[in-house]
Amino acid sequence: MDKVFQLAFGKGVGKSEQIWHDRNDLAAAGGTVSLDLSDAAGLSNSFGGAIHFDMIRVLMILNRSDESISHGAHVAATLDAELDIGGSGGNEWSGTGTPFGAVGDIITLQAGSILLLTNPIAAGWTVDPGVKDLLKIINNGGGIALYDIVLIGEVV
Repeated sequence: MDKVFQLAFGKGVGKSEQIWHDRNDLAAAGGTVSLDLSDAAGLSNSFGGAIHFDMIRVLMILNRSDESISHGAHVAATLDAELDIGGSGGNEWSGTGTPFGAVGDIITLQAGSILLLTNPIAAGWTVDPGVKDLLKIINNGGGIALYDIVLIGEVV
């Protein structure tokens, strides 16, 4: 399989304006985080500027729970921590125009796995502030889960 995915700077087909990335850990089973994709209070770029996504072209999550990596006060020691992606309930990033077709849809990401979703078409995946803008990540394993996340898209 061979496919090249390129994005230029800007708005429209094959373009993007912002990249957001983070490394995070979630406490033992049931630990959760809900990322508000349109809320600048929680997302900022590498220069510290606030990000209000209104469209996402790339979602990438690496479940690092198979590695012994120190992150803050935590070490990912459990080799089998799964992550559930999606299913946040209220204001869930789901439905038409998103990678999650219906409310409650979840993708389970095994330890050591990478989730990579791309959408280079003009509309991308819509982020609708206050309506469908929450991306939930849940630790579905027995110990601390460590993951990296990257979002690439257009902003308001």
